Amino acid sequence: MSDLTTETNLNISTAESVSLEGTQRFQMKEYLTLGRKIGGLAVTYIGPNFLRHFGDFVETDVPARTVKYWTLKEWSLDGPITQALAAPSPTSSLASLIQILELGHDGPGLFNGESNVHYHTSDKDGALWTPHWYVRGNRLGFGALPAGDDVGWEPGDRFFL
Repeated sequence: MSDLTTETNLNISTAESVSLEGTQRFQMKEYLTLGRKIGGLAVTYIGPNFLRHFGDFVETDVPARTVKYWTLKEWSLDGPITQALAAPSPTSSLASLIQILELGHDGPGLFNGESNVHYHTSDKDGALWTPHWYVRGNRLGFGALPAGDDVGWEPGDRFFL
């Protein structure tokens, strides 16, 4: 699945990857306080969907892993993106979301206003959501939209799996 453009007609970059360490216990709520510093940036926004669906999320025994990522080259809805990335389900570890952010500018995360998107099934409603983070200026924000939302994603947004 290295050339997603040919397989799905989705204009997205070739996959790159980053290795992340394992963790015994990850609790999202430890990171969701306004003003908390993560990777040198202060959290200034936590969207209500992110808080509702992932605010109390806990993962245990997260193994060391390699996370792949792609950058969108043209606007797209979730359908073509999830179809291209699904293997068989596009669910990401939420520990990865924070670990990528903590890597800072030296890691694969985008710090230029574009979204860093992970797909994850919510324990609250069983639906697939798009928890994401972004940096605009010195502001770090977290958001989540339901997968399939008609807003879509912009060129330059990055997707992690």
